[in-house]
Amino acid sequence: MVIAMKYLVSTLLLLWSSLASSFQVEPMFQHLSNVGSRAQAEYRVENTGTEPLAIESAAYSREVISDIDEDLVPADHDFIIMPPQAIIEPGEYQLFRVRYLGSDKLNESISYRVTFKQLPLKNEIDGTGVDLLFNFATLVFVSPENASSKLEASLNDEAISITNLGNGVANLNNSSLTLTSTDDKQILSWNDYSAISPASYLLPSQTIIIPTQEEWINGKSIIDVDVSILQ
Repeated sequence: MVIAMKYLVSTLLLLWSSLASSFQVEPMFQHLSNVGSRAQAEYRVENTGTEPLAIESAAYSREVISDIDEDLVPADHDFIIMPPQAIIEPGEYQLFRVRYLGSDKLNESISYRVTFKQLPLKNEIDGTGVDLLFNFATLVFVSPENASSKLEASLNDEAISITNLGNGVANLNNSSLTLTSTDDKQILSWNDYSAISPASYLLPSQTIIIPTQEEWINGKSIIDVDVSILQ
């Protein structure tokens, strides 16, 4: 089974779910190693509602097929998640422990979604409870030891292309763009272009396109662009 998703739609759903759902999941991002003690982590799922909460966890491998699309395929063989299901009482929380069991010979970073799905309880199945259920899809990166990112930026018509040439995941939250015109230069922080970026993290060989904005560099034509990132 393959599931197609959109980065933007997924982000909006997560934000809406965090406001409207009866449970919260932390953290929403995980960075794991493929071997050793850092190949494991945990999630905290809290029941913020007034009724018992039934949760089911699952893992999916994630393939980025464009700058906004991804395919998800069940990856139960790559992760062990304990417990796989739990019932959480109102005001309580459950820790879900995850461990990566996939390849110990990775050449570059790969990514997954670990999801937490609300299940209907018996009274909900009988029709006496609410039927609005929520899912949280967290993002997990698994990297080999000493993996590192290497970003390259170029002009592409009226847009900027950013590509990760390294073998590790690139965190754009720590990035900046330097724009150059014939007689001016401007440095943009991530906050200046995060709202129009299709992704906050770049996997190896992944490229995203960021449309240029008229207010950048005082409306002048951009002739060169450079990207840097704090490791």
